[in-house]
Amino acid sequence: MIRQMIRRGSSGPAVRGLQASLAIQVDGIFGPSTEAAVRSFQARAGLGVDGIVGPMTWQAIDDDATPRPAGEPRLDYRPNARKLDPRAEAILLGIARGAGLDVLTVTSTYRKPEDQVRAMYHNIERYGTDYNFDLYGPSGDEVVSAFKGAKAAGGSEDEIKAAMVARLLAVGPTKVSRHAGIPGLAVVDLSPPSDRTGIESALRQAQAAGIVSQWIGPPSDPAYHVEIPILGLDPTAPVS
Repeated sequence: MIRQMIRRGSSGPAVRGLQASLAIQVDGIFGPSTEAAVRSFQARAGLGVDGIVGPMTWQAIDDDATPRPAGEPRLDYRPNARKLDPRAEAILLGIARGAGLDVLTVTSTYRKPEDQVRAMYHNIERYGTDYNFDLYGPSGDEVVSAFKGAKAAGGSEDEIKAAMVARLLAVGPTKVSRHAGIPGLAVVDLSPPSDRTGIESALRQAQAAGIVSQWIGPPSDPAYHVEIPILGLDPTAPVS
């Protein structure tokens, strides 16, 4: 069924249905509170956050409302993680089943330059420059050095990030991070579960089967970094 696109200022039955699905006050008026609820849902679902309810958001709402079979895992996208191609999602769900997990938390996927710098800035602030020099190769080290230099010069957070973005673009984003959009490759970071035995066993099996090309995890990386080869994939393209 094709549903109408609705946004702030819309009213009527479609808005009432949306509000009921989001478990908010049902008054049939798409006002500020409804828009805020939509934006919050879109962030949780890994969609583009614009407050407009179009085909992708309607589908995500329907999927969220569909009961999962007992024991069927799900993916939980963090706000900064872009929604993955369905083929990559299916592989991750298979890994979750093999690991005996109910939920896999996706913390990062494709990153624009600003997103990559935000992630690196956070990691440097949390773990220090020495850890991040070990984490990245020579090109990534240049971006870490840009952080170090701008920080030593007394730069603000925005100024430090601007210096890092400039250096990232100069050396080439894909030379710094595989999250930067390599054709044919879905790159995913997963939050480590409390018991890592199951997920590491499932990842080893997936790699042996050729479903996953490579992965690394703690302590080498704060998250489980997983690379999934998918023929013809453009990781920079929004999922429709």
